[in-house]
Amino acid sequence: MVCLGAAITAMDANIGRILDKLEADGLAENTVVIFTADNGMNMGHHGIWGKGNGTYPPNMYDTSVKVPFLIRAPFLTEGGITAVKSATHCDLFPTILNLAQAEYTLNDRQPGSSLYPYLQEGCPDTEENRVIAIHDEYGFVRMLRNDRYKLVYRYRWNDAELYDMLEDPGETVNRIGDPALAGVAAEMTAQLEEWFARYADPRCDGRNSLTLTGSGQRDYCWKEDAFAHWNKMYHTGQDLLDVTPENPIN
Repeated sequence: MVCLGAAITAMDANIGRILDKLEADGLAENTVVIFTADNGMNMGHHGIWGKGNGTYPPNMYDTSVKVPFLIRAPFLTEGGITAVKSATHCDLFPTILNLAQAEYTLNDRQPGSSLYPYLQEGCPDTEENRVIAIHDEYGFVRMLRNDRYKLVYRYRWNDAELYDMLEDPGETVNRIGDPALAGVAAEMTAQLEEWFARYADPRCDGRNSLTLTGSGQRDYCWKEDAFAHWNKMYHTGQDLLDVTPENPIN
């Protein structure tokens, strides 16, 4: 926690330095500043101390995958706007181009849509009924989340998790085997496959990836030996169940 507090303090101080420099150089009113990150962090949530690679297999809990996103654009003068919308980093590219007033056309391999209308209007009328789907990939683990459900699929073991994010925002009950949600699971699995078939580069297909590195836990973070030094989490084919201190991962 000390390291986390130090990191937050350092970010706060140095972002302030950037903003002060922009002000001093007369650029503040014509410069967009975006603050974001590449992953979340479990601070004991779900018994994990770490991010997606805090466990084996990698996890896709909201506390691992949700990231901060702050934008400062002084020339957008409307205030007091609330927009309820899910977004991903795929949306950043078209958003930045819009903010720069650049003309662009996304090609067929570029997902995402501009957040610019939300910065101006909150929730445009044309977007009210739009279903926003968020996709994520961590090695052989892929995730799809829509406005209600989250599907996590692990290709290495051919198993899955399904959470009702409205009824169970803490992701505590896996509903993948629930007959009442069988149709939801099947539909989301098909959507997940379709999205990655369209946008993924076959040369970097996470389903075949075993090259991740990390130091995942063996057990809940409050238990003894949860972070045993020999546990390397990601491996090159050796079954984790066969791993012991006497037979470590190579």
